[in-house]
Amino acid sequence: MDEHVRRDLLYDFYGGLLTERQRRYWEMHFGLDLSLGEIAGQESVSRQAVQDALKRAGESLDALEERLSLVAEYLVRREKLTQAFELLKELPDGPGVAKVRSLVAEVLDS
Repeated sequence: MDEHVRRDLLYDFYGGLLTERQRRYWEMHFGLDLSLGEIAGQESVSRQAVQDALKRAGESLDALEERLSLVAEYLVRREKLTQAFELLKELPDGPGVAKVRSLVAEVLDS
């Protein structure tokens, strides 16, 4: 999996468990694409302080995933749902089939 996608998923699942400062720096750096220096200037801290906070945040996200495996489980379920959707597309339209296709497509798009 692409590292950017992995990072975003980890933050989506566990970001609420980071400190407020870590979340703010994370969103500024990865969400707004600000450099460490830009964040440091806006926050009146050193570039090193921003880098350290982001490093600790990443380590926390990795540790949470190692313990809880929510992202891994999500990816397995999503893959199974994708496979089910592909099988559904092969079925002829019948009572409920179109509705099930629509529901599965909606879940996959979210």
